[in-house]
Amino acid sequence: MERPKILHEQVITHHELVNQYGGVHPTEMAHMHRATLDGMIENALEKVSNLDSNRERVVDYVAVTVGPGLPPCLSAGLDTAMKYCEKLNVPVIPVHHLEAHLLVPLMFSENTNFPYLVLLASGGHCLVVFSRGIGQYEIVGGTEDDSIGEAFDKTARLLQESIDFNLNDYVNEKFGTRENYSGGALVEKLALLGDSSSYNFPIPLRKGNRRNDITFSFSGIKTDVLRTVRKEQNQGISKRDLHHLLNRLRNNGSVKNVQDINANLQASTDPYSREGSQSLSTIELKNEKLSEEVVCNISASFQKCAFTHLIDKLEMAMHRYRANVDEYPNSLIVSGGVSANQYFRHELTKLSDKYEYDLKVAPMKYCTDNAVMIGYAAFQRLFNECHKPVEVCDKERYIPRWPITTLSDFYTYNK
Repeated sequence: MERPKILHEQVITHHELVNQYGGVHPTEMAHMHRATLDGMIENALEKVSNLDSNRERVVDYVAVTVGPGLPPCLSAGLDTAMKYCEKLNVPVIPVHHLEAHLLVPLMFSENTNFPYLVLLASGGHCLVVFSRGIGQYEIVGGTEDDSIGEAFDKTARLLQESIDFNLNDYVNEKFGTRENYSGGALVEKLALLGDSSSYNFPIPLRKGNRRNDITFSFSGIKTDVLRTVRKEQNQGISKRDLHHLLNRLRNNGSVKNVQDINANLQASTDPYSREGSQSLSTIELKNEKLSEEVVCNISASFQKCAFTHLIDKLEMAMHRYRANVDEYPNSLIVSGGVSANQYFRHELTKLSDKYEYDLKVAPMKYCTDNAVMIGYAAFQRLFNECHKPVEVCDKERYIPRWPITTLSDFYTYNK
């Protein structure tokens, strides 16, 4: 199959809107989609029409994400796609958003044969998938709580709330850039300036009866980061640690009240008198702002912990499928926004070399959401003659919850 060419592409990001709301606000994001899509499409049509004036038509198909995703955003994209299908008199090809992420690395790779393993790591998903062919996917493992991308974004948000300077401005100054970074990209940049051995965050699911599960969990890492931030804000002592310390000191008679432990920790009364028996719950901690060094060290330690956990479980999947001779995958496809992280790519390369997998990762600009991956997924559908006709969008509209394992039932296969 000849590799398709990208004739024109354009990306508009809404990082400022995401930062403003502390995450994706569906209604506001959909409003931004509707406000920008028409202009982008008209610009693309004009640019492409100038490339070859002899073509009978500028486009032959319109590809659009119909799920899974947030209903307001899916609706904005689908409404626009259907409008241009009618205007240009061309059919629409509905695309599964996650499948587009899984397939786009193949656009930039040579000789990738089925079956293969896929890791999808993004702000909304963390999945290991076994693929036997286009539209044929089996979930090997997933997250039981947060995705890794969400953990990165929330860590960035927590750090921003705990300092008196702007993280984005700080990173731009340190690296000589003028970017509007996402939360995950900020943590990656900060980690380059920190020491990953500063904090020993526990690796999830390495012990106990869950150690052999191909399951991800990032909520515990987030909690550990939160505790560390609060501890650093209060001169290295948390409320829980304070309880234990007071009990020890009380037993040997070396402390009478909280003020004896730290002059900066304020308590209204003697915690051991009858009148002051509730004072431990009313201790006023300082909540100082974190220093630049602490922020960078927390970022580096968090990143190392999160990716060690991800590599742990991915290695387990690779080892397990290597034992299955009949369906031995030769390639590891890694996609999603998190795959743009350079530290992670380095660890993936070492893991792939260890198990002799051919690692396929898309160029960094195509790791996050983009139109190229949607177009390429539609291209694969056309080439393999496994797409449904335009009526699917009229009848089913968008599909907010759409398991990737159901694609073989959704699409019509003609081969």
